[in-house]
Amino acid sequence: MRKNFVKKPEEPMMFDPAAERTLISALLQHGGAIFYDVESIVKETDLYLPENKILFSTIKSLISEDKIERPDSVSIITKIRSHDPDSIKNYELTDYLIALGQESIPANNVLPFCKRVAKLSLIRNLRARLLISVDRLGDLGGKESVNDILAIAEKPIIDFTNSLVHNDDTVKFADKIEDFLKSRMEAKPGFRGIPTVFPIYDKAIGGGLRKPGAHVIGARAKVGKSFVGVVVADNVTKLDIPVLILDTELTEEYVMLRMAARISKISMDDVDTGVQTLENSLELVKGMKEMQKRKISYHNIASKTHEAWLSIMRRWIFKDVGFNPDGSVKDCLIILDYLKTMNAKDMGDLQEYQYLGQVITDLHNFCIQYNVPILTFVQLNRSGISNDDQGSVAGSDRIIGLCSSLSYLRIKEQQDYAQCPKGATGDRKLIVVATRFGP
Repeated sequence: MRKNFVKKPEEPMMFDPAAERTLISALLQHGGAIFYDVESIVKETDLYLPENKILFSTIKSLISEDKIERPDSVSIITKIRSHDPDSIKNYELTDYLIALGQESIPANNVLPFCKRVAKLSLIRNLRARLLISVDRLGDLGGKESVNDILAIAEKPIIDFTNSLVHNDDTVKFADKIEDFLKSRMEAKPGFRGIPTVFPIYDKAIGGGLRKPGAHVIGARAKVGKSFVGVVVADNVTKLDIPVLILDTELTEEYVMLRMAARISKISMDDVDTGVQTLENSLELVKGMKEMQKRKISYHNIASKTHEAWLSIMRRWIFKDVGFNPDGSVKDCLIILDYLKTMNAKDMGDLQEYQYLGQVITDLHNFCIQYNVPILTFVQLNRSGISNDDQGSVAGSDRIIGLCSSLSYLRIKEQQDYAQCPKGATGDRKLIVVATRFGP
């Protein structure tokens, strides 16, 4: 069996074997269900023990490259044997995997261990940099200037701080402006964001659902928030752009029913209760074949925390959307129906408006991190029945401050029909209240 690690008495304990073991064991147990959340915190280099580095790297390769959702011991050993067979014997990996497979780690208990492993890695990194400076200070003879001495002491802190941020956080426009404007000249005319199917709305918010950012549509109950989401998903997937629908209220079957009715162009009643004519039957078969081509994913998030929403979104991007050669996420759209408090326990000591503010902040940060657009809906309070001011949004001022656009969905009144473009038949209106990109 694998020998237990024995700490050298002269070395400080700057890693946690138990935390690393728990992390690897959880990956074996849950696989892709937690991997992308784990990888957003821990990298292979954060692990200290070489056997854990090897296993983490192999599991990552099997999940992200070989598309094995839950790698088992056989697939892991086979993968390692193909490129580093000696490590199996050197680190007794077969026995180690057997031992890890006997442990049971709940998926929701993994993140604290990830954070500990990552923080200990930072500590080791900073200590190594400081020790280099200590050695350099030991080589000084006293003839150096005070500034030179201070520079040696300050360098590890500055370098360490720089290592925690992206090198391109600060950009010189002079270095970027030529490529930027060339890309604009070569871009598709008028195509700045993902089109929704509502051209006037797209123009008003700045050219469609632009990324990165959360676009918010507010409405009172039963006005049609969910139906708008289905209509937008239909149009976006026609363009071969993947869509993820996160749903807090409806069911997979009901959303599929709406989507099938829209694509087939027959009534929901006919789809739901059984078609009565041959023509409708043929249209439904055509609609089914069309839906099989569409890149639509659905996940019911009722009762899940907003951290779980982010986890689902992250896994979908890695597994179903993918990345361009330059590392950017391919075009996609996330539809969140809708933004609300799922469980009073999730708020802890926060008020609801504070909690919703934290949710939109995390969604905004997610959009920035992965450079994706999110279309989400929010409930309007009673003043939102007739008022068009920003205060009609139920929840937090941060929703307004962080969203890329805010619009209200309402039922048309009689005078609205006179202002409609010729041929328009819809009975709803979208009022753009605030926009970051629009005119």
